[in-house]
Amino acid sequence: MTIGPPVAPEPWSATLARAAAAVTAKWLGQALPIIVDRLNAGRAYRASQFTEALRSEVDDKTFVSSIEAPEVEVLLGSAIHAAAETGLTAKRILLARVVAAAMLDDALVDESQLYVTALRELDGPHLRALARLSAVNEANSDDRRARNEALTQLWEAEPVPIRAALIRTGCTTAHIHAIRDDLMFLPRPTAVTDFGRQLLAWIKEADADSRQL
Repeated sequence: MTIGPPVAPEPWSATLARAAAAVTAKWLGQALPIIVDRLNAGRAYRASQFTEALRSEVDDKTFVSSIEAPEVEVLLGSAIHAAAETGLTAKRILLARVVAAAMLDDALVDESQLYVTALRELDGPHLRALARLSAVNEANSDDRRARNEALTQLWEAEPVPIRAALIRTGCTTAHIHAIRDDLMFLPRPTAVTDFGRQLLAWIKEADADSRQL
């Protein structure tokens, strides 16, 4: 790949100053295009950060040969779109690493597709909720009753869209209020799946520098 290093767009203060000047000059129609152009520049910059991270993982020869596979091509397109639309640096880094894994090993294409699909739907609010659930589970690992009560309380406090996304992407199991167990009805709280734990571990590793999570 011959893509150069990412070039950051101008600061928002400069963009808004130009937009304000357009409004002051009674050219309101020129103000919105200035802001839209800056938004597009931001998306392009975030996408270029993704490609830069991918370049650090995959050499040019491997990239060219692997991109011929339709599944890898689509995977790359999905990952770039997700990277451009997130404010989380760690998510862009992890997306690049997941795509790189697929490019380096055909056997990992299916798994990479699952993680990219999940990451397209999950962003800061979902990943922070996943981290909270995982922390509660680990803190009460020796006390089943305390763990179940804490998980139930935390789960029910999360907004419905977050709960739905975590279940839909396979990061957590569904919360069941009661199950039959030796003539007693006991709650079965949500649990972080192996898939969710792996994604969380990877995103935390990618977040080591930015600390947005």
